[in-house]
Amino acid sequence: MRVVRAVSDASRALCLAAGIGGCIGALPALAARPPQEARGRECYQHDPALGWSKRPGSRARHATPEFDVELAVNSRGLRGPERGYETPPGVTRVLLIGDSFVEGFGVAEQEGIASRLEARLQPRRVEVLNGGTRGYSTDQQLLFYRNEGKRYEPGVVLLFVFFNDVVANQKGTASRRDKPFFVEEGSALVLRNVPVPKLTPSLWEETGADAADWVRARLGPRPEELAVYESRQAPFAEGAWRLTERLISDLAGEVTAGGGRLALVYVPHKAEVHDEAWAKLCRRFRWNADTADRRAVAARFLAIAARLELPALDLTAAMRAAAARADPYYGFDPHWNARGHAVATDATTEFLLSLDWLAERPRGR
Repeated sequence: MRVVRAVSDASRALCLAAGIGGCIGALPALAARPPQEARGRECYQHDPALGWSKRPGSRARHATPEFDVELAVNSRGLRGPERGYETPPGVTRVLLIGDSFVEGFGVAEQEGIASRLEARLQPRRVEVLNGGTRGYSTDQQLLFYRNEGKRYEPGVVLLFVFFNDVVANQKGTASRRDKPFFVEEGSALVLRNVPVPKLTPSLWEETGADAADWVRARLGPRPEELAVYESRQAPFAEGAWRLTERLISDLAGEVTAGGGRLALVYVPHKAEVHDEAWAKLCRRFRWNADTADRRAVAARFLAIAARLELPALDLTAAMRAAAARADPYYGFDPHWNARGHAVATDATTEFLLSLDWLAERPRGR
């Protein structure tokens, strides 16, 4: 019975796509998507503290019409080579924290920013650790650092931020999965929804959810997370921005207490890089120059960094310059391709070297 219901639900999602004017052309793209067993989900597990995390020692194939890569997870649950918690003598560790951009969604491990950055920083004695996990928002990134990341004794922590982190920080769910979140109670941030409930995915979630997400993203109303681009911020968006700043401030304090230094790296949405992609968003949601600002999210994150006295790197200019020659993003998928990771690595390398943070420093432990 579950199979019949799942197929029926998936069929209804496809029929919805077919039934809306102008959307018949979407069906070949949906049909071309690879089977679910090639989506790399075997590498993820329920995590009572974080919602989900990568399963130590796991491997899976992640394939779409645009890429076909292996996702391999080391024994401590990170993508990358085996690394012990204790920093080797004379080595500075750089911990990258973020979502799927940092994890290297859609590229081979050696093509991702973590591997490329470590190679670019040689012959300096630097190890770069990939603390990115698909779907994480700032709250989960703070908890990852608190529970696991700080154990690696990083001297430098780079927090990669993306537009959808902001609204997600207010929510207890993401991508149909429960997650932890914080609420402000007076001067304190109070953690909620922990331990995170473990939900058994339905067959629909395993077989039809990607198709439904595709339909919703292209045909549904304006997603809440895009409200952060609007000139007049809705009250929930302003609240999300305040919470996001509090989370980054707490992370900065914890990194400093651990003997490290924190900097922000802003990852632009594809529409901030490509003029036509932004124009499509404006047409779809009836935005104009008075109602939406392409630079609004970057400006808010940079303002947060300035108030917290954190160095910040905005990757938008580098991505736009690269796009004039060859696209740093995939065409269908919203993530960086190998070129995008190379561009981000070049800019991040220059940024780090300008900070002069890579000399070995005494640990405050």
